[in-house]
Amino acid sequence: KISYKEMIDRMIGKIKEVRGRNKKKYPTTINTSGKQALYDNLEENEDLALSVHEAVVNYAKHGWRNSDVPQKMKQVRNAVKKVLTNNDDEKVSDIMSIIIAQKEY
Repeated sequence: KISYKEMIDRMIGKIKEVRGRNKKKYPTTINTSGKQALYDNLEENEDLALSVHEAVVNYAKHGWRNSDVPQKMKQVRNAVKKVLTNNDDEKVSDIMSIIIAQKEY
């Protein structure tokens, strides 16, 4: 029979073990949640994720998500599409959905 304290210590150890396994290691340049989302969805291609990130940062003007001004969204989409040269419209749409969901952009 184990003591209550020993049982709690074991449980804490297991929790730390599980949490440690679930944390994903990213390259040092993939240092924001937006970059991490791009990296995860672009087959862990660091250069491509950073290129898409830069395109969004450079082309996303204030209010680009606003549906009243679709030109701003289109500029961002076109910039992303240029970076994702070998991908179809569906892949670009998927990546745009990820970008839109990220608060940093």
